[in-house]
Amino acid sequence: MEERFAKLVHEDLHGLDVTLETAQGYPSQQVVQQSNNLAAYLVFVGKREGLGSVARSVTREASCSVLTVPFIDSDDLEQTP
Repeated sequence: MEERFAKLVHEDLHGLDVTLETAQGYPSQQVVQQSNNLAAYLVFVGKREGLGSVARSVTREASCSVLTVPFIDSDDLEQTP
């Protein structure tokens, strides 16, 4: 995960103040708590299909903006024409 994040920051988010945080616990609670602790302006939440329970909870409870981003598996990329 750290490798993919580093690549994303280097290629697409260059020049932005970006932090990767990992935590244990209930995902939505941890995301909201960490975003509040960091005084984040924006949280990216990955989602696979629809708006899952974690993304839904974070968008409701976070004090900052939340952007949900579809998770694209590397296998899916290989199948794209």
